[in-house]
Amino acid sequence: MIEKLREEVDEIKAESLKWKEGMDHFAAKKEAARAQLSSAENQLQSMKEKSSVQARRIEELEARLASELAKAESNAEKAEADADALVAIYRADAEAAQVGLVESNGFDFTVFHMHSSAKRWWQMYDMGKPTGSPPLTRAQVS
Repeated sequence: MIEKLREEVDEIKAESLKWKEGMDHFAAKKEAARAQLSSAENQLQSMKEKSSVQARRIEELEARLASELAKAESNAEKAEADADALVAIYRADAEAAQVGLVESNGFDFTVFHMHSSAKRWWQMYDMGKPTGSPPLTRAQVS
């Protein structure tokens, strides 16, 4: 009977040794998993920080871009207004010059714009007038 008890004790010891080895194995796996988890958490935190820095940088760049765009639009509007003003001035000057040209050169300026039979009439008239004659005035043509 003692022998039987010793065999049972040996079996229980062997079984408990297997259980202990299994527990040690799972404890080692648990520790490895914790290390991996800690590493993953550190990487995640680092990525969050980088993402936050990038988001702030993007916001700064967007704000700067909006400011530069507003300046460019303002400059474009000013340039357009300046160009419109210059065109109006040049147009007025050109019209005044045309009127002055007609007034100073009389009928000659109008002849420049004539076509076909009107132009031929003028050429015949012009060839028939004495050299050095003053140009026709509006009153003479009317």
